[in-house]
Amino acid sequence: MRLQDYVIVHELLHDHVPNHGKLWKSLMQVHLGEHEQLEAELRRGGWHIRRSTAYS
Repeated sequence: MRLQDYVIVHELLHDHVPNHGKLWKSLMQVHLGEHEQLEAELRRGGWHIRRSTAYS
């Protein structure tokens, strides 16, 4: 369930912060403290979060 939480929080934050900058990372930390570990787990499982060119 925690991986699903990560994806949901990740996407909901993009409603307020369109990039993965300092503010976004701070908010991820507040809402999901272990977000870095969860992202690593997703990557180990073959899931990669692609950056949208719309936010570059």
